[in-house]
Amino acid sequence: MTAAEPLGRRRMPGRVVPLLLVAWVAACASVAPDRLAGKLEDYYASHAVEEDGRCPTPEIAAVTKRKVLTRSADQTTLRVRYSYFDPSAGGAVDWSRVLQTDKACTGLAERDFTLGRTDLGYRVVEMSGPRREQP
Repeated sequence: MTAAEPLGRRRMPGRVVPLLLVAWVAACASVAPDRLAGKLEDYYASHAVEEDGRCPTPEIAAVTKRKVLTRSADQTTLRVRYSYFDPSAGGAVDWSRVLQTDKACTGLAERDFTLGRTDLGYRVVEMSGPRREQP
């Protein structure tokens, strides 16, 4: 402490500010995947079928893995591994029990999702795998 500094006030060490900045950036980055997962889940629920069409309205129970396959200024392609269930299937169970019981229209799968960049973030523009006809 120098004579010019008032009592009780200390300067932060040089390492604290960069560490605080890294923590803040990490906290901000952790919010984006949750919003992205919601966009993937919504697109999947609106377009996908599973098990050769026997599961006509599947939903994603949980995204278990995401991997960036390609990235450019305008679009990104992700490979997404997920668990799914179809609430319309006979004997279906709710999403929290997907991996605990052997029921029709529940399981694990993987698809590629193409995301287009917009002024407001990303939006899903394409998905691999079987899809139902859109009206």
